[in-house]
Amino acid sequence: MAIERVEAIEALATVQHGLITSSQAIACLGVSRKGRWVGEGRLVSTQPGVFRLAGAPKTWQQALHAAALASAGVVSHRSAAALWGFMAPSRYVEVSVCSAARPRLRPPAIGYPLRVAAGEAVVTHQGMPVTDPVRTIRDLGWVMPARAVRVALESAVSRRLVTESQAQTLRLQLATQSRHDRRMSGLRSEAEGGAGQGLATALPPLG
Repeated sequence: MAIERVEAIEALATVQHGLITSSQAIACLGVSRKGRWVGEGRLVSTQPGVFRLAGAPKTWQQALHAAALASAGVVSHRSAAALWGFMAPSRYVEVSVCSAARPRLRPPAIGYPLRVAAGEAVVTHQGMPVTDPVRTIRDLGWVMPARAVRVALESAVSRRLVTESQAQTLRLQLATQSRHDRRMSGLRSEAEGGAGQGLATALPPLG
């Protein structure tokens, strides 16, 4: 039975970039044994309620997935753009949260509100929930300068992740968003300073 429980945890961690949630660990091990595993260093805390299985390598994708699991959220903004390949990976770990809850993510993770219907504009990519390419470009417009977003958009088009028709619509939307650049620049500075938790209420609706 003990071997089966370990195998169950390893199976979950395999498809979650070496991660397991607290509830998953309790389901496999029980409360007391899960506590022992944490005390023995067999489970290493990465985000609130999320653990890395000891021995699993630390990766950038793991950091993104940990933030998504901890917040029941969706990888978004610059992190999603990097996962889709139309932007280089950065130090940002960004997720959008569907619920009204405000999870306390550990830096460098940042949480934003995701104002869309459940499942809309969200897909599974590299084993984790991610905003789709079109929504990702829209979200970039709130956290990056317009010129950088245009570069990302053209890269997405060239990779055939965004159609030319979708790109035309996005260019119009981004032109409207760019009018808010002066106000948004202060929020970008706040995020870059590591105070991302406040952005969840400061950002305008994205849906």
